[in-house]
Amino acid sequence: MTGFVFLSVDPGTAKCGLAVMDSRGAALEIMESKPETLSADLEDIIERFERIDRIVIGDGTGYKKTAETVKSFFGDKMPIIQAHEKNTTLEARRLYEKENPRPWPARLVPFGLFGLPGDMDAWAAVVIGRRYIATLDTPDGAE
Repeated sequence: MTGFVFLSVDPGTAKCGLAVMDSRGAALEIMESKPETLSADLEDIIERFERIDRIVIGDGTGYKKTAETVKSFFGDKMPIIQAHEKNTTLEARRLYEKENPRPWPARLVPFGLFGLPGDMDAWAAVVIGRRYIATLDTPDGAE
């Protein structure tokens, strides 16, 4: 499969995570959105990224409403793929720690004492996107 750009979505009832990613799994942009601003945030992403080839949405809490919003925004012109979402928050936390290492003295304090960063749903969208890409590398993967 040649390179493509896609939008990965971690759905939710209070907020959604959004990640624009490339086919190698690199996050080009991550952000959080509230359900009431999701359409405006999608429009902003489309304006800044000329090419979004598909959308991957996690199958967890808020999937149905989020998928309806995305479908109403893009219509039938954009493939929407449902992806497995179990344990993405835990994986997102690990990914965040890896991508944002703390300074040496702070590493002595357990990460849990710092609390979770506010954009953990956005990092969960990255995890969902990377899981999707992993399915493409399998013999029975999508495409």
